[in-house]
Amino acid sequence: MNPIFMKKGFTLVEISLVIALFFVLLSFAVPYGLRFFKVERLDGISRDLLETLRLSQAYAASQNLDSNYGVFINGDAFISFKGNSYASRSVAYDQEFAIPNGIEVSGLSEIVFYKLTGLPNQSGEIRLSSGARINVITINSQGTISLELSASLGNP
Repeated sequence: MNPIFMKKGFTLVEISLVIALFFVLLSFAVPYGLRFFKVERLDGISRDLLETLRLSQAYAASQNLDSNYGVFINGDAFISFKGNSYASRSVAYDQEFAIPNGIEVSGLSEIVFYKLTGLPNQSGEIRLSSGARINVITINSQGTISLELSASLGNP
């Protein structure tokens, strides 16, 4: 047969082999991708809460609107507020940030920073967790706010 008239293409075996290889690679990539997504989501919300705490502290220390500022944390959101407590706050100044599903928050639930000094009304920890991974925000009595990200690369 003349090679010019031969049709070129892939055999069924070659196509099946490529598809099988694709699914093997996919079975390894998907779990790592999901783990990466969960870790980044936890780290992102931890950094958002840290930034909100520091911003509330800065507003209080600079005597913005001559008021104390604070952060209230419940199971599905954290709220930055203006006032002496969450219960007696000025609602018009609230800024609410949602906490994604799958992230558990424990520890301090309401922190108020005093005007002029920026010192917190209490010290302690806020723990954010997703699976086995736990990030900890620490607030000490001197007003230092720090974030410790979990270093585990295992299951998030």
